[in-house]
Amino acid sequence: MYCSKCGIEINENNSFCPKCGINLQNESKNLTPNDNTALWESTSEIVSPDLENITIDVYESFGWELRSSQTVDNKDTHLENRFGTIYSVTESTNYVKLTFRRNKALPRINELRELEDEYQSYESPRAPDSPNPLLLIGGILLLCTLTLFSGLGAIGIILLVIYFVKKFKYEKELKVYSSLAADNILRRDEILEKAKAIIDNI
Repeated sequence: MYCSKCGIEINENNSFCPKCGINLQNESKNLTPNDNTALWESTSEIVSPDLENITIDVYESFGWELRSSQTVDNKDTHLENRFGTIYSVTESTNYVKLTFRRNKALPRINELRELEDEYQSYESPRAPDSPNPLLLIGGILLLCTLTLFSGLGAIGIILLVIYFVKKFKYEKELKVYSSLAADNILRRDEILEKAKAIIDNI
């Protein structure tokens, strides 16, 4: 069976959920026939707050329904040594844990699962790394010494050549990346539209 609050799979003999602590006996009294946990599958997702609504919309497109949304704020305070001075630094992390469930008896559930798997297979391609601007800056500075120190000037020329070769390669890779990213977005939108059409007709 699954916890109706946090969605994890738990032993049927448990009186309380080992994760969220909800009283399972009280929950079972309030279940309707359609709430039989054996008919449900569950999942959860951790996202940044600005992606919460988008994530919910995507999951609902594949027949999932939101069960809970929990905002988590973590603060970590530690000491850092900066140039010989000790500072107390506090870092905050903020995220939202979303829990969903989906009825295993949902009509056309297999089609929805296939579309969902296909949607998740289209991962965003990795953006190429831009060339280090220090190569350009260092090359220009060393090139300025060409008349005084020919050796340093030659190193400056080499740095500039390396920079522009990397920049040319970066721009080519960026075009490929942009094309792949656009194709992925288009394909994922098409999959979402198909899934939504199935949900709308159920």
